[in-house]
Amino acid sequence: MLGESKAPEAMTVEISGGMREMAAGAEQISTAVMRVNDISAENKRQIETLMREVARFRIE
Repeated sequence: MLGESKAPEAMTVEISGGMREMAAGAEQISTAVMRVNDISAENKRQIETLMREVARFRIE
C-alpha cells in the first residue's frame, strides 16, 4: 500500500517538472518573437529612411 501512494506523488513531481520546462520554453519563444518583431520594425524604419534618401537623387 505504501508503494502505491508514492507512484502518484512521483507522477505529480514529474508532471510539475515538465510544466516548468514548458513554461520556460514558452517564455523563451515569446522573447524571441518580440526580438524578431523589434528587428523587423527597425529594418522597416531603415528601409524607409534609405528610400527617402535615394528619392532625393534625380535619375535621368
